[in-house]
Amino acid sequence: MQRDPVLTTTALLAIALASFHFAADMTRGFEAGDLGDYAGVLMLAAWLFGALALPGQRAGFVLLMLGALLGTVMTLAHMRGAGLGPKFGDTPGGFAYIWSLVALGITSAFSFALAARGLWRAWRGGPGFARLS
Repeated sequence: MQRDPVLTTTALLAIALASFHFAADMTRGFEAGDLGDYAGVLMLAAWLFGALALPGQRAGFVLLMLGALLGTVMTLAHMRGAGLGPKFGDTPGGFAYIWSLVALGITSAFSFALAARGLWRAWRGGPGFARLS
């Protein structure tokens, strides 16, 4: 088992940005902010579990990849027009909202690439891993 501190740090940053953005979606009315949004909380918790409880393990890499995919999909959904208009940046907190969205997309894509590399190394029996037959 090999731990990757860059992957863990990137995943934690993406999780923080995703939770910040999720909360901003609720305060702006893009999400209902009711019990139905608890699924998002559970997804973030699973992503956090993969980063902190399963670092360097195959299951951890899979959870990190799924979480990073979630962060990337959140970014793509907004960039397709869900809640963003030409004057959105002029609203109070608009810059921070859009910045968190861009930063989430960057860190999620990078985290996905690092987790995929880690899973590939684990699958191929790289240093610290037993080769799967």
